[in-house]
Amino acid sequence: MLKIAVFLLVINIFLFIFFFILLKIRFSPKRLLRDIEDELNLLYKDLQHKIDMDVSLIEDRTAFLRDMIAKADKRILLAASEIEKRKKTVSAAVSPPSSVEEQPVPEGKTVYTRRQISENAAAAEKARQGASSPRTITPEIPVREQVVNLARKDISPEEIAKILSLPRSEVDFILALDL
Repeated sequence: MLKIAVFLLVINIFLFIFFFILLKIRFSPKRLLRDIEDELNLLYKDLQHKIDMDVSLIEDRTAFLRDMIAKADKRILLAASEIEKRKKTVSAAVSPPSSVEEQPVPEGKTVYTRRQISENAAAAEKARQGASSPRTITPEIPVREQVVNLARKDISPEEIAKILSLPRSEVDFILALDL
């Protein structure tokens, strides 16, 4: 029995020393610093990857916006040149030349005289008066404004969705943005 007790004591001492050394190595300041440094390096690499993705996305969107601005500039220049052409045409039509043969008329376009314009206006007025129901132009109110106006009148989102034939989720989204 004494031999077994001594044997168990030796094994306990050996295991105690083994686990002490193992825990001392595992939780040493150098090991902890190295583990923290490795974790920070992984976080840094992940952050750098996310930054690169975001920068490339911003660059792509910037290039797209530059293309859109270039197209808009081209359209503005085209519109300006069209306005100039129309001004020249109108100024040529307003200042009457000495004879009808001398009046310049651009190809593919018709220049109306004051008499033709007044006749067309009179015909349009007669047609409007002769119609059975007068047509009025009503401005179209955007869906977003309709939703907000109905919500301000204390109408529930379900009712707004039914009234405007919209999905409930869209109504909730608009209300979340505007209210």
